[in-house]
Amino acid sequence: NQVPGGIARLGFVTNPPVAAPVVTDSAVVTGLVYYVDPATGDSLPLSGAEARAVLYPPPSSGGAPVLGFATTDTSGFFELTTTPFAGSATFLVNINFMGYSEALRIVTIMAGRCQSVDDAVLQQLSPPVFVPAAIGGTIMDMGGGATLVVPPGALEEDSLIQVTLLALAEHVRDASAIYTSTAGTFVDITGVSGEVTSVPVVLRIPNSYNLPLGTEVPMGKIVVVTKFLPFVLI
Repeated sequence: NQVPGGIARLGFVTNPPVAAPVVTDSAVVTGLVYYVDPATGDSLPLSGAEARAVLYPPPSSGGAPVLGFATTDTSGFFELTTTPFAGSATFLVNINFMGYSEALRIVTIMAGRCQSVDDAVLQQLSPPVFVPAAIGGTIMDMGGGATLVVPPGALEEDSLIQVTLLALAEHVRDASAIYTSTAGTFVDITGVSGEVTSVPVVLRIPNSYNLPLGTEVPMGKIVVVTKFLPFVLI
């Protein structure tokens, strides 16, 4: 009524919430790859390393198709573009170079976005040793620092096995979970057929910490992405 101090009554109706549009696009994963110089122990950029992305966890059947591929440049940098997907997805990025340890990185990313993974440091692997399943065998690190003794009947089938004593915890193929200790001795073992052995195997490592004879030493396996050969300490 145009009189100051009056009361106005308003009415309104709310609309139901509108769902955010689902974006369908590719994503970009970047990273840096280094290798260990055997002469100096320094980490240097690795050119020509390959990075492949697959869905994680992989399909229960039919395998995991490669959904992105890239190689590192002279500075060790790679930029991997995935195939288009909707919304968000989790990828396992496998980083490898012939004759060197591999690195695995898990990344969850939204379509149309870019994300970096932790740096990968690859170390030259010891030469593979043929181990007949029926006979077993002994595999040594090329520097003599670690020895794996496989008894007869432990393997599911004949295998080419490599045993490499890693210089640092950063060379482990899986990115370590937060607060994981980097103290200790780390060994990379590849080429074992199957996920478990039929009988225990023996892994001998150097006593780098000069522990007294008879000291009980905790021994574990890193299971972030992959499954390693199980060991018993004797």
